Amino acid sequence: MPGAVIRFALDVPPGSLAAIRKAAGLAKARSAAVVLTWYDTPEGKLARQGEAVLAWRCGARHGRRISGLGATGCDGPLFDRPEQDGVAPAEAAPPEPVPPEIMLPEGAGPVCRFVGRRYLTSGGGVDCALLEGRLEAGMGRHDISRLVLTGAAVEVAAVARLCPGARPPLHGVSFIALALAGLTRIERPTAMPALAPGVNLSGALGMVCTHFGALLQAMAPDAVLGMEIEPVHQMRVAVRRLRSAFRLVRRAAPCAELTALAGALRTLGQVLGPARDWDVFLAGLGRDIALAMPGERAVERLIRAAERERMSAYARLGAHLGGEAFAALLLELALAGATAPWWREGEAESGLVAADIGQFAVIALGKQWRRLLAPGRSLEGLPVNQLHDIRIEAKRMRYAAELFAPLFPRRDTERLIARLKALQDLLGHLNDGAVARGLMDRLGPAGQGFAAGVVHGYAAATGGEQRADIDDAWRKLRKAPAFWG
Repeated sequence: MPGAVIRFALDVPPGSLAAIRKAAGLAKARSAAVVLTWYDTPEGKLARQGEAVLAWRCGARHGRRISGLGATGCDGPLFDRPEQDGVAPAEAAPPEPVPPEIMLPEGAGPVCRFVGRRYLTSGGGVDCALLEGRLEAGMGRHDISRLVLTGAAVEVAAVARLCPGARPPLHGVSFIALALAGLTRIERPTAMPALAPGVNLSGALGMVCTHFGALLQAMAPDAVLGMEIEPVHQMRVAVRRLRSAFRLVRRAAPCAELTALAGALRTLGQVLGPARDWDVFLAGLGRDIALAMPGERAVERLIRAAERERMSAYARLGAHLGGEAFAALLLELALAGATAPWWREGEAESGLVAADIGQFAVIALGKQWRRLLAPGRSLEGLPVNQLHDIRIEAKRMRYAAELFAPLFPRRDTERLIARLKALQDLLGHLNDGAVARGLMDRLGPAGQGFAAGVVHGYAAATGGEQRADIDDAWRKLRKAPAFWG
């Protein structure tokens, strides 16, 4: 909520504190030397339990604690608010090698060490703690420059937007330390956030923004490389899922921030689209035609031209993902998750934004289900443009069903989602043919004449074979029970 006190973490470029202080009008920073040491067994017994023992020293202060390995970027006692930052007497005894209040497993020892400095400053109602230095584990090295802002949500967001080059962290410092030591693995976020019963719509929407923002950020480096087609696909799906979620809540949680995010996501989707379209063509219809007509020069020229277009699309995508617009999108998604800008004091308590997410899911799923089934009992004879509209509604229904699935019995949700996926796949293949025909216009002479005729003919033949399957999948979908009751 905008008035609540929050802690918000950012990774900032090393040495950027002076620029941040100047931009945000912060006070002169106090600093202290920091040494952190993580303890675990060589096989990572504690890491498997999602924790490690952390010994820390900051100036004259020192201590021991159990450090969790969650995704928060605010872990560790070094990000405490300044007024909690009492200084121990200089004659304080050094810490024991093994903290007496924490029982370590047999064979446990130091597995990773951090050496650096902590800086504290404040201004505009926001307290700032910056941890800057290097993690070391064996031969591994990893630089850390983690800024944590504490204060009212609105003020924290204002300062965060003034931090040049800032990115939301994907992992806490302790997690990175244990990963560097080889005791845990850094994995991409799952495809969907795990919503749980009991949370209200505001909390669920915050989870959705945070989760998909992290997924986009994690996939971006591999998407830029273009070595595999899956990262771009996952990013495009994440964009669509987010836009679908925003569409579901636009009346229950109206706010300018979500409108702006939807616009930025649309722009990202437009950049991802051409790269994905060429991936699908070259891995599907283009490959099939090349295999069916080996040695045909016109087809070979078409494939080479398509590969050049794919490279150009990926170059444009790389420029966008490395630019300010994408960085701003990641920051705003993280801020939305932390600050809940859709919550309006005095209004939210009586509205849907404060309602249980399960209650909202029933309403949202019911509305989308009715929109999807509007065409009637059969799709036989419908023109391609109407099937395209049905494909979009089926996709939105599937995204909504998958988002809310954890709130309902698994068997019921899986049945409907499977039937939605079957229909969506068939309609998607039909749409791929239409897209392929449009791609030919971008290839110049290589996409004309004989080769273009082959593509058009192959796409038309494939689509014609699928019409009966589409109608059958539609009838099965209509018979599926509505799991939301």
